[in-house]
Amino acid sequence: MLENMGWLNSCLLECYNKDASTITAIQNNMAQCRELWSLLSEFEGNSTYDAVDHIKVIVKQLTGHIEPGITNIEARVLTQATTKALKLICDGVMGVNSKLHVI
Repeated sequence: MLENMGWLNSCLLECYNKDASTITAIQNNMAQCRELWSLLSEFEGNSTYDAVDHIKVIVKQLTGHIEPGITNIEARVLTQATTKALKLICDGVMGVNSKLHVI
């Protein structure tokens, strides 16, 4: 779930959470969501958003749920894959002069 953005179909049902293809799938999903990609990549601003000098990305720890059929262990691994995918996205967008701050 993406807060303040509604929801996005992850297309991860057939993925293995520990596999590198899951990280790639998350990156591809983010890039295909036009609004979300704009938020992550357009620091100079556009017709919807003001210019910014930094972007904060917060990944919350997932927990198991009955409805999607995900266990706590699977949720933890998926959270780790999501974190890695977002770091790779930010690295690609920010370039070589960026500074990473992880809390």
